[in-house]
Amino acid sequence: MSKWRGRGAGTATGALILAASALAAAPDYSPAATGVPLAAAGGLAGFLTGLWWDRRAARRAAEEEQRRQWDDMFTAGPGAAPGSVLGPLEPGAVVVPFESGHLRHVTPIRQWCTEREAGRVWLLAGGPGAGKTRVAMRVAENLRSRTTEPWQCGWLRDGAGIAAKAVALAGAWPRPALIIVDQADLRDDLSDLLAAAGRAPGTIRLLLIAREFGGWWTEAQTPLRESVETAAASTWVGPLAGDQPAQQAAARRAAAAFDPDRGGQVRMTGIQAGTPAVLLHATALEAVLQAADGYDAPVHVDDAVASLLDRERERWTREAARQRLSGVPEDDLRDILVLGALVGAADSPAGERLLRAVPGLAEASPELLVRLTVWAHLYGVAGGFHLRPRLPAFLADYLVADALDGNDDLAAAVTGLAVTQAQASYALAVLARAAAHYPAALRAAETLIRADPRRFLPLAVIQANRGIGPLDAAIAAALPEAGFDWPDLVALSTLVPLFTEALMRTGLALGELSSRTAPDQPKRADALIKYSLRLRVAGRARDAGAAASTAVGIYRELTDRAGTAVALIARADALYDTAEAEAAVEAAAAALEILRELVEQEPGPHIQNLANALTTIGRAQLGADRHLEAVAAHGEAVGLWRTLAHQDPASHLRSLSDALASYSFSLRRANRLDEAVAAADEAVGHWRKLTAAHPDGNLTFLASALELQAGALRAADRSDEAIPPAFEAVRLRRLLTHANDPFLASALSALATVLWSARRLGEALTNVDEAIGIWRALTAEDQPANQSFLALSLTIRAGLLRDMGRDGETDALDGG
Repeated sequence: MSKWRGRGAGTATGALILAASALAAAPDYSPAATGVPLAAAGGLAGFLTGLWWDRRAARRAAEEEQRRQWDDMFTAGPGAAPGSVLGPLEPGAVVVPFESGHLRHVTPIRQWCTEREAGRVWLLAGGPGAGKTRVAMRVAENLRSRTTEPWQCGWLRDGAGIAAKAVALAGAWPRPALIIVDQADLRDDLSDLLAAAGRAPGTIRLLLIAREFGGWWTEAQTPLRESVETAAASTWVGPLAGDQPAQQAAARRAAAAFDPDRGGQVRMTGIQAGTPAVLLHATALEAVLQAADGYDAPVHVDDAVASLLDRERERWTREAARQRLSGVPEDDLRDILVLGALVGAADSPAGERLLRAVPGLAEASPELLVRLTVWAHLYGVAGGFHLRPRLPAFLADYLVADALDGNDDLAAAVTGLAVTQAQASYALAVLARAAAHYPAALRAAETLIRADPRRFLPLAVIQANRGIGPLDAAIAAALPEAGFDWPDLVALSTLVPLFTEALMRTGLALGELSSRTAPDQPKRADALIKYSLRLRVAGRARDAGAAASTAVGIYRELTDRAGTAVALIARADALYDTAEAEAAVEAAAAALEILRELVEQEPGPHIQNLANALTTIGRAQLGADRHLEAVAAHGEAVGLWRTLAHQDPASHLRSLSDALASYSFSLRRANRLDEAVAAADEAVGHWRKLTAAHPDGNLTFLASALELQAGALRAADRSDEAIPPAFEAVRLRRLLTHANDPFLASALSALATVLWSARRLGEALTNVDEAIGIWRALTAEDQPANQSFLALSLTIRAGLLRDMGRDGETDALDGG
């Protein structure tokens, strides 16, 4: 029987039946002639039955193993925080019904999955508490409940080495699979995930959830450019409704969901058009809790968060008493949660180290540490960790920021526990994300950076570039005290782009330190030119001109002609920014003279600088009303960049697009309108290609190009054609910018002008009114810088009202 060893029970049983049947068919067993075929048939049937049962059991075992593996790598949803006061705010609790305003985000993602549209990756972003998770949950619910071809949907767990295995499992699944990746911008295995998606068989889709469309996406794709598709599309989840009354109605619906009896009577104040969904719901929750406590005063949206956190701290105290921890200070309990959320502990020894890192628990007894670990599990544990509480995102942002703000001891504990680069990066990223909406988080990030600047300053710069959070002020404040020498500053400078708004203050601090501490004159001159560029980005044109002039003097003393030319270009740009157009032309002409001679001697190293000088002198000539000269200069620059872009598109297509924009504008000023439209059209086409490859880094430039295209079409008396690009530019500005942003205001004013030209006066008035509201807010913050833009928008409005026969309304608004 050795050859049956390892076979299933069904197969062995069938073999025994077959043997018994053969015996029954033997001549000495039965004389009946019919016994042979009947017995043989019975034996064969039994054998086949056994095989069927074996295969069925093996298939079931394989399915069970596959499901077990799936459960190890995925969860069915985001889950909730049991027992927490804040639990009803968690998306997984599903207390508040799904808002119909978010259905517009669900439909395109679902169709992308079910209609097998191109691409395996979709980006879903939005501010904290905007409703991203609920949108993803609704997509998954729709796909799972399909009557034909239901989908397998799961939320990817955390854990080292899990990404590639999870994608391979999903690709081998018998049904289509959707992998939902929450906090995608914080995962250090995202490149592995994308690479695995490029190789996987089957029908799989990846839905990546993050708070920003930042550089994290480009960074994850960069090493995989040949094997990974770009995102099929992206969705930005904004406020639930577009105006204050609709937002207030959403808050009332939430209150009714939290407490059907009292929710209709509570009062809430401070809700604005831009208030995120989670703050609407937090205000509603606190209002019904106060009503249950017997209070009927209105709850302000700004006070709701603090009140809810106070309630949560009371819960900690109650749970601590149950674990016989009444003698442990509340701050120590808080610090356990903070260290767990920022760093975590993979196993029991790491958990003990984490608890002893709490400033008040260094000498705690082992028995006390065990009870503290049990207490820390009141929020559950993130997958793969011994100690990392699954704090509600709402709680994590505020709790961690408040605890670390100015707390040097706790910051030192974080730096001591975060021994790996991944741990340090994650801890800082949690604060960076919270800083986008909570000022204390920015101060907490600065505290952490100061605790270990050599490690956390470069990390902070990388994360700011990735768009994870607004860390610029924290980095700039910590940099002067970091004690960096010249090589450190050079290394850090390579991480900070010259033309960046995300790190503008950091760039200025680096520029000032670098130009002051450079070890020799050539390095100082180079640092001054870069500093000049950074000063221009910051709007400090006169300081930029002074830095560039100093660099010109140094290079002339060194008889470095190429350096002198580059410094003269920087000086000309700064002079143009200060409205000294003729002086800018003179400086740029001097640079051009040097560069033309250098290009004749050796073209290769100097062509790009020549093209830059032509762009600069063309811009200065426009400022001096020398339009035809500007057209010639910009046209020559376009020709040079065309040649360079043809040779190396990846390096020079952006510069060609910029040159085409300048060329279009100069053609328009010279009244060569059809040529201006053609140049703008070509620039938009290039920016669309660049944006398709890298959406995060190029959307703002595409928006600018669309505004230029709309302006050129309007000037050419093609206003109807100008409307679509003007609308698209506004849509992109809304996606890219925050409330009261000058770029959005400018785009709205430009759209209003285009609509006015097309005689769509009511729409034009709506858009210019929104622009005026933004300019008024900005003017209140910075009167001189924005007054002229407000005046221009008011002029547009006055003209519209005259055309609409409503002249009497103009004075009322102008006086506001």
